[in-house]
Amino acid sequence: MSTLKSLDFEIKFFLLIWLSTPKDIQKNIMNKIALAILAHPDDAEFLCAGTLLRLKNEQGYQIHIATMTAGDCGSAEHTPTEIAAIRRREGAAACEVIGATYHCVEAFDLRVFLNADLMERVVHLINKDLRLFSPIARTTIISIMR
Repeated sequence: MSTLKSLDFEIKFFLLIWLSTPKDIQKNIMNKIALAILAHPDDAEFLCAGTLLRLKNEQGYQIHIATMTAGDCGSAEHTPTEIAAIRRREGAAACEVIGATYHCVEAFDLRVFLNADLMERVVHLINKDLRLFSPIARTTIISIMR
């Protein structure tokens, strides 16, 4: 999938969730919760930790960092299971330093593709764990993906 098509889908995905969500829940989306979803543990530290810290410290946001994978391809010295456990601990520890919460979607590294399973996992994180969206959004997204 080209970058443009991927971005187009991400925008439509967000808009679909937004439009599928009751107005009172939409207000909660802007209610001081910031969620960064990145590919691997340590991506947030390089790409957006400063912004997340400012949101927390200056605006009072609750910060959540999610990774699509645990980084199971991140070592030549450890097995995928070992390095995934190490990198999950590192991700959680990094979040603890800034007062954030770490989540892992648990996809396999190098196997993150747009599919119903991963979309359902992300929607589950957003909907069930963080309670940002209503069940209507989850049902709508999964129906469209199938």
